[in-house]
Amino acid sequence: MKLFKRHRTMRSKKLAGRMRKQLLLRLGGGVAAFVIIIGVSSWVLHRPTLQISEIVIHGNSVIPDSELKRVTGEVLLGKYFFLFPRTNTFIYPQKRIEAAVLNSFKQIESVDLVRTNFKTLAMEVEEQKPYALWCVELPKEMVSDCYFLNRNGLIFSKAPNFTGNVFFRYYGSFDEVDPVGSYYLKTDNEFNRASILIDAIAELKLVPIELHPLDEDDMELYMEDGSKIIFARKQRSSEVLDNFKVVLGSETFRNEEMVNIEYIDLRFGNKVYFKLR
Repeated sequence: MKLFKRHRTMRSKKLAGRMRKQLLLRLGGGVAAFVIIIGVSSWVLHRPTLQISEIVIHGNSVIPDSELKRVTGEVLLGKYFFLFPRTNTFIYPQKRIEAAVLNSFKQIESVDLVRTNFKTLAMEVEEQKPYALWCVELPKEMVSDCYFLNRNGLIFSKAPNFTGNVFFRYYGSFDEVDPVGSYYLKTDNEFNRASILIDAIAELKLVPIELHPLDEDDMELYMEDGSKIIFARKQRSSEVLDNFKVVLGSETFRNEEMVNIEYIDLRFGNKVYFKLR
């Protein structure tokens, strides 16, 4: 009986040893196959014919091609996992390039990348369209620095000094030294509400030219003729506009030109205050 048990134990050990060797062989074979696949893949992906070497840019007028190519080139530097080149036409980091361009140049609204062939990358950019100006509030005898705003209130670039009322001007202040990339009147969708009101008043054959915050609560909207409307920042645009239309249609103002009005104060609901020149 003891001899039988000993024989069975020896056979079990031999079987376990063979299984262990087979497992190690399979594991080693798997590792070797993985290394070979990675090596071959890396070799193929490094082929010069598959590397992006040219970037063609369309749609830009403000930002030089060289700057866009510089930012793109910085993203394409290096390799994935120290093995696969980011310049490879099949695995280049498209989303990272687009994000880098948008973050680097606020003048650009959108960017799209397309491979035209294995070595050429086409970049289509759409630049921001100026909607208005945001200007630093300074005494009237001083020239204010102004910046372009888009339709959503994003300050995206420095503006030249314009004469006349080429663009509507928003005034105010920012804590940042460089306001580019900031949003004006962002809280509570205030910029959009102000824009809606300004556009609606312009449809009344008036010419709004400037919006000035009086304080944290009130705004002054200036017309080209020198008159102004005062309203509360928290008022709905529709409420301000409706009250303004009622005032203009009233007997007091029906035959009065806005040029003869210094201001109309709409901050107090049905109670309207005004001052004639």
